[in-house]
Amino acid sequence: MKYFVLSLLFIVSLSSCEKSDNEVVGKQLDVQSSCTILSPSEEIVVVNSEDELFQILEDKSQFPKVDFSRYTVLLVHGIENSGISHFSSSVSQQNNTWIMSITIEHNYTAVMEPWVAAYLIPKTREISTKLQIIRY
Repeated sequence: MKYFVLSLLFIVSLSSCEKSDNEVVGKQLDVQSSCTILSPSEEIVVVNSEDELFQILEDKSQFPKVDFSRYTVLLVHGIENSGISHFSSSVSQQNNTWIMSITIEHNYTAVMEPWVAAYLIPKTREISTKLQIIRY
């Protein structure tokens, strides 16, 4: 009986683990660094529709599907004059401003290497953004 009650509690707890919008917010989208983006480098682009997205992408097949009725995409890209040994990014919100932080560690090879970061945030039209890039 004890195991039955524990099993029942476990099943109930699993059924309450549905994904909410809050779990998706700030989710990094998987975008290949080879994806050609037709927008200024190192500037956050706020994308609110598929039409807006298709205006700045050269190859639409390299970008994941997004439900633009519920989400806005923050997108930034750049190119480094040397190789990248480590790249990381994150997004956070402070006082109605979305802050995207990029950290790039160079490996000093003589190649130009592109990078891309994209995040889902709640659907919004009026938005303030800030980009922080740390290179070392």
